[in-house]
Amino acid sequence: MTNASFIYHIASEADVSQAKTDGRYKCDSLASEGFIHCCTKSQLDGVIERYYTGVSNLILLTIDPVLLNEPLCYENTVGGTENFPHLYGALNLEAILKEESLH
Repeated sequence: MTNASFIYHIASEADVSQAKTDGRYKCDSLASEGFIHCCTKSQLDGVIERYYTGVSNLILLTIDPVLLNEPLCYENTVGGTENFPHLYGALNLEAILKEESLH
């Protein structure tokens, strides 16, 4: 699988730490919206700029969608023209290929 096929999720250090205890990753959007927000490599810079400028203690998760245990849908839930990958369930840790600090 190429890097272009991977998806990405920006997580708080606290959520990543909790995932290691729980054995799976969850975040607030899973409870409030029913899915975990992800993006493609080409969408990543825009997502960081729009939602995470000035935010600290963030971890970039690189995810292999082939290894996911829950449904992944590419959709547009806020208008505009881009479809974003949304994971409808907890993220199994085996699908996380890499964790990088975004400090």
